[in-house]
Amino acid sequence: MLPRVGAGLHLSGLRVTVGPPDRRVTAVDGIDLSVAPGEVVAVVGESGCGKSTLLRAVCGLLPRDATLEGTLAWDGTPLPAPGDPGWAALRREVLGVVFQEPGEALNPTRRIANQVIEALPPLPRARRKAAAAALLARAGFPEPEAVLGAYPHALSGGQRQRILAALALARDPALLLADEPTAHLDPTLAAQLLEVLFRGPGPAAPPTPSADRAALWVTHDLAWAARLATRVDVMYAGRVVERGPARAVLEAPRHPYTAGLVAAVPRPGRELAPIPGAPPSLLSPPAGCRFHPRCPRATERCAQVRPEWRAGVACHHPLEAPR
Repeated sequence: MLPRVGAGLHLSGLRVTVGPPDRRVTAVDGIDLSVAPGEVVAVVGESGCGKSTLLRAVCGLLPRDATLEGTLAWDGTPLPAPGDPGWAALRREVLGVVFQEPGEALNPTRRIANQVIEALPPLPRARRKAAAAALLARAGFPEPEAVLGAYPHALSGGQRQRILAALALARDPALLLADEPTAHLDPTLAAQLLEVLFRGPGPAAPPTPSADRAALWVTHDLAWAARLATRVDVMYAGRVVERGPARAVLEAPRHPYTAGLVAAVPRPGRELAPIPGAPPSLLSPPAGCRFHPRCPRATERCAQVRPEWRAGVACHHPLEAPR
């Protein structure tokens, strides 16, 4: 088993290529990323930019036709290769994972009670149901005993999503991976669940996970990312284009793409300003800066030369940093 206390996630030069031989795409293109204990790192960007593929690489659930290059390590220990049987123990004892499609993760033939109890640490039989009910109550179910007796098909998508969150937290994981965990929830329940996942229960909880938990969170919700994340990585077309403290990046973005994402967030009294155009096909991504066909600051250099990292942003013409 990989170490738990003082652990951290480290990715270096991560590259993931997927698809059939005649249509291979590089969904994740040379990403470096780290998440230390006590941190919540949010990965944001438009659909199709590689966020979910990145998360699946970290938990060993890439498609069989995927090719993975680079380094993935947990506290300095390389993670198992794809298909390695060591992943089973790792997911059981170290990882907690919440995906956005609960229908793919819950067994339709088993009651919720059986699935929740199976996810909990070993307990005396007399305590199992109470522990399962307490876990569902923490995930926002006012009557958890009734839910425990149900099958997944009898529950709404939002209820199933909250059960997935409860399962992810069942063993107090050292590394929490969350892919759009509130995709099927109304705003009130979404807020409650995010607080549980990334802050812990109770009004006196600190604004970070427990001291020995790292969290990697894929989300479209910039407002909640600014509120709950420690740091943010902005992805575009398989690459990270900006990173830094969450509030600093999302309140004063320096990459034109990040600025476009922020401007597209609905706010009272402000007209939406969508980013023109659409993300490029990863079958034939643009040369140079991949955002240049949509960028209002682009020059000929942007179309030819890949920008280097400077002060947390990969851009030839970044927006001015606030003084």
